[in-house]
Amino acid sequence: MDQSDAGKFEALIKFYESNRDKFLSLQKGRGLNIPPRHRGFLLGDFPQSTQALVLESLMSLESEKPQGLFLSGDVGSTKTATLRMMQTYLHAKLEVQEIAEDSPEHHSPQYRFIKFEQLIGWLRKDKSNEEETSGPYEKYLFIDDLARGYQDEKGWNLSLLDEFFDSRWEWEKIMFVSTNLSLENIRETPNWARIMDRLLDPQWMISCSTGAESRRR
Repeated sequence: MDQSDAGKFEALIKFYESNRDKFLSLQKGRGLNIPPRHRGFLLGDFPQSTQALVLESLMSLESEKPQGLFLSGDVGSTKTATLRMMQTYLHAKLEVQEIAEDSPEHHSPQYRFIKFEQLIGWLRKDKSNEEETSGPYEKYLFIDDLARGYQDEKGWNLSLLDEFFDSRWEWEKIMFVSTNLSLENIRETPNWARIMDRLLDPQWMISCSTGAESRRR
């Protein structure tokens, strides 16, 4: 790990953790435009157990073995807000790097935030060649609501997902994933064993549960 880069990222996180207004301003613009419902959540707003694992994942991005985050929990347990908060810190980190390095490759998109149903749509278009798509192939990928409304009578979607997640695992491309399903339910989801074996690989992803209590009540 480059201690100077890790120190800068840690300082960046500490700066925004103590300046909520500046963090909120960052989320409203500068290429982010986080939806209003998910703005303003800082690391310190989440339970200690969640904070520790989220921070571990974020700080690992400056290491030789970065780890994504697999976030499970019930509806309303702030999973999307957690991903959006992580997206904001990653955005700020990459923006600082672009300014410091001023390299053309750092000006191309390095991350994407998508819903699970969007992922299915992109993969189907890409496979069928119906139209050109930039695809969800960035270095960092946020996937919200994994397996939500999943239907696949013919097994085509499963084949595409299996190929996609296996490729990202092989090339160690980092992902941050949320789902309403519990880890136990996911492991029992028919034909998803291979996919979940990748997503729950502790060398690649950190598993975290937000619990079953909705914070909307």
